[in-house]
Amino acid sequence: MIKNFNNSHSQAHQESFVLNVLDEKRKGFYLELGGGWPIKNSNTFLLEAEYDWSGISFEIDQKRAKKYNEIRKNKTLCENAITFDYLNYFKMNNVPKQIDYLQMDLHPAEDTLKALKSLPTDDYRFSVITYEHNGYDNKLNKDQSQEILKGLGYKLVVENLTFLTIAYEDWWIDPNVVDYDKYKHFISKDINHNKLFGEPWKF
Repeated sequence: MIKNFNNSHSQAHQESFVLNVLDEKRKGFYLELGGGWPIKNSNTFLLEAEYDWSGISFEIDQKRAKKYNEIRKNKTLCENAITFDYLNYFKMNNVPKQIDYLQMDLHPAEDTLKALKSLPTDDYRFSVITYEHNGYDNKLNKDQSQEILKGLGYKLVVENLTFLTIAYEDWWIDPNVVDYDKYKHFISKDINHNKLFGEPWKF
């Protein structure tokens, strides 16, 4: 049974997906590439505020990063997520080898793909991934990201998640750590998130 976390500010229920497949895990850890605003449309605010997650966020826009750091407990780095030295930073800050949630949403979508290629995926894994590919605009970005993540052993659970009428995002899990019973209800293709959670998106 899929549970809808109505107190989430995610644009398309991303946090509800994370909490469902990770069994409402507390004290988890996230990596957020494209932090955006601290609360509006955030895919990590509920995790931080109510489930005591820690994490690292990246937001290259200085205005957004400043606002984020004024409000959020877990801070965002105003750094380029494409060229950042993740491996050294992760080692220096004792980032867990199994990161619970990777949120990827840079603009343009080509930058998200570049950032994916920059991550130390041989040394670190992610239990849940939400990846905004904007495939409606550039199918190559979507295809390449899927090829990379499938090659790393991740399972594509929701393909082309649709927001309003736009298919723009894929949801993944690491089958080595997430039980099938936790994600089987989400397995679908070209699905509107409202059909998953049964509630209209709220502005």
